[in-house]
Amino acid sequence: MQKIFTYHQGRLEPAEPQIVREFPLKLIVNGREIATLIASPHDLRFLVAGFLRLQGFAESLSDFQLFSVCEDFGIANIRLKHEIPGELRPVLTSGCGTGVTFTLETRMPDAESKGRKQMFRPDAVFRIMEGLARKAEGYKNHGGIHSAAVGNAEGDLLLFAEDLGRHNTLDRIAGEALFRSIDLAGTILVTSGRVSTEMAAKAARLGVALIASRTSPTDMAVKICREAGIALIGYARGGKFTVYNGAERIDLSVADRKIKGVSGVILAGGKSSRMGSNKALLPYKGGRFIEAIHRQLAEIFEEVLLVTNNPEQYEFLPCRKVADLFPGAGAPLPGYTPGFTTALIRRYLPLPATCRT
Repeated sequence: MQKIFTYHQGRLEPAEPQIVREFPLKLIVNGREIATLIASPHDLRFLVAGFLRLQGFAESLSDFQLFSVCEDFGIANIRLKHEIPGELRPVLTSGCGTGVTFTLETRMPDAESKGRKQMFRPDAVFRIMEGLARKAEGYKNHGGIHSAAVGNAEGDLLLFAEDLGRHNTLDRIAGEALFRSIDLAGTILVTSGRVSTEMAAKAARLGVALIASRTSPTDMAVKICREAGIALIGYARGGKFTVYNGAERIDLSVADRKIKGVSGVILAGGKSSRMGSNKALLPYKGGRFIEAIHRQLAEIFEEVLLVTNNPEQYEFLPCRKVADLFPGAGAPLPGYTPGFTTALIRRYLPLPATCRT
């Protein structure tokens, strides 16, 4: 195997990073070769079943007469109980590695009543997004791997998939749901990548009611979601997101349950001398540690404040920043551990440092 090197400070040093594998899988349906799927080489039966399902060639496992995936030769041989269209017109999509689809149908079978008017709480969206971040180890190890997951309206993660192509992740979820008889109507789909046309169209076919991404959707994806009645969220991170469609279906009633007259306060003034770096900015569940703390406090209190002498480091937090009245004084209470933590104080700020609890 050819050696790999990392450049650092004017030197090339040997390295052993993991490399993303591309696996070509020839798909033969009813004796016809209809496509070659470029994917990651795991759980290929889910990929094949989901691809055929989302092309409209199969609706259930009973549609398959023969289902064979040979990883040694890179061939999937499928025999359906019914014929497929005689003329197939492939559409090259914007998916990573260039995906292929034969239809961009956007109807929502079996989900008209369940999905279009369903309400969703922001905390449920963030819970599934955090679950996706915990499972998505591929990108952390070597980059280049997309991930997606579906969950219910309560925020419970149901299915997870990762692949080098973001369109493949949804095919895998669709296929696994088929094998496990999981109804995806009314679910929340979260993805690490951009929401493009094929992602929105496939989600519509599955009856997904809300799509959320850490990044942005395309204009055509927004159009499809509007036509299909799918709520669409982008830039879901750090306790914030942008709603591109379906804002009326975001349940904000949690605000009525917040504690009145009390503020949540984050103390971020520690020197982190033992850690060696700012603990508040450490990566945590797909974001930063302090973002998770802020999000939890914002669900409980009407106001969240950040105590810091370096507000420029926390411009990404949507809250008021308050300077420490006694910089470098440390914690005044016995048994108190210096550093990054949270506290609750009465709303009458600013207070002396000795009043912190």
